[in-house]
Amino acid sequence: MLQSILMEIAAFALFGALAFVFHDRDDQPLIRRDLIIDVLYFLVGILVYSRIVDWIFSHVHEPVMARIIGRWPLWLQIGVVVVAYDGMQYALHRWFHGNFFWRYHAVHHSAQEIDVMTGFRNHPVNFVVGVGVPSAALLLLGFSPAAFAALAPFNFLMAALVHANLNWTYGPFRYVLSSPMFHRWHHAIVEGSMSRNYAPNFPIWDLMFGTFHMPVGEKPVAYGAPEVPDEFIKQLAYPFQKLSA
Repeated sequence: MLQSILMEIAAFALFGALAFVFHDRDDQPLIRRDLIIDVLYFLVGILVYSRIVDWIFSHVHEPVMARIIGRWPLWLQIGVVVVAYDGMQYALHRWFHGNFFWRYHAVHHSAQEIDVMTGFRNHPVNFVVGVGVPSAALLLLGFSPAAFAALAPFNFLMAALVHANLNWTYGPFRYVLSSPMFHRWHHAIVEGSMSRNYAPNFPIWDLMFGTFHMPVGEKPVAYGAPEVPDEFIKQLAYPFQKLSA
């Protein structure tokens, strides 16, 4: 727990400092008005979400292809896990933008000012499905938990980076790795924009399936999901209220 807190403080400080020079929005303060909400999501993630992931890892037994995949060198397993996990999260991300599941994912999109902490703003249902499904699937196939140990810091860094208040596009490498501007277009309140740029880390999935969107010389100007309440508890209850309405 302490390690996660220290890592997040370091990421917040690093990308916050970079934003003074390479900011996307110069009117966004480092300590924004709804930062406390994302801090609460971060703490819930440490105390609750991480326990759910641990439970998944401890309850997956007898992987169906362990005798094959388990013999692969660890470096190969890590490489496959990083790419396959990203591909599955791309598919699940699109799924959560469907009519029924959007109400859970809309909580993540409710941030009107986006920075490193926004990556933690996830409804529990969104988190359990988005992380639990690909993790369980790859574990059942026989990939080593050690490969996931290498995946975790990479995903942490990428989640912080793509949500940072930075104007980076990576130029010609925009098609290789997800950049802050790539993901900011996904959060933008622009017609059709939220149905673009689903890939967490590798835009190749968006290029393959026709959902890539990064217009040269343009940038989004507004973010959010206006229908979602702006209080932590109300956000947790919001999807279920919609179901009963």
